[in-house]
Amino acid sequence: MKRIEQERFVKGATALVERFGGVPDGDRWTMETKYGKLSLRVVGDCGDSGTVFTRFDDAKRAHPDTCCNPHSGKWNHHYFDPWTVKQALIDLEYQLKRVMQ
Repeated sequence: MKRIEQERFVKGATALVERFGGVPDGDRWTMETKYGKLSLRVVGDCGDSGTVFTRFDDAKRAHPDTCCNPHSGKWNHHYFDPWTVKQALIDLEYQLKRVMQ
């Protein structure tokens, strides 16, 4: 993604996190999900992508339904080319909906 697209991704992803109940926590966000606490960090310039780094506090609880890392709880969403910003935000919205109560 080009810089302008990366900025659009960060703005859109941040708005989605807020809409789903994310609470600012420094440079990160936290939200309560049906699997417990989820920490998130939106990054627009991770290589050529936009990325939302996430981690469930209770990996064992979240893993069966989310396929997060069963040990660390990491559940990252990388949007490399050829993803468009629109496609990436649609996917991120879908992923967040899956874990909400």
